Amino acid sequence: MCGGPMGLYDLVNRSPGIPAVAERALQYDSLVHDGNRLTTSDGEPYRSIESPLPVSEADVVGLSMVNSGDLHSALRLLDLAGIPRRAVERKSGVHPLVVRQ
Repeated sequence: MCGGPMGLYDLVNRSPGIPAVAERALQYDSLVHDGNRLTTSDGEPYRSIESPLPVSEADVVGLSMVNSGDLHSALRLLDLAGIPRRAVERKSGVHPLVVRQ
């Protein structure tokens, strides 16, 4: 994993002047492959490591990809979180802002 996302994670969580909390959500081995899609083994919403809130309830979701070959993983994770893949399909106030590194 490159240092950029972890540096941003640390900066947000250590800066008292930033009224936000950064959390992490990963593609982990216990996710179930359903064809070309991922699901959680218990059918529960995809959550971050740090809290029980679903990823889809975040204000901003950042995707970090090392190379273009990782694009399929990013799309799978958006699907898993219930966030539309295309920006034009996401609605402000309903879906998080999605940014990619």
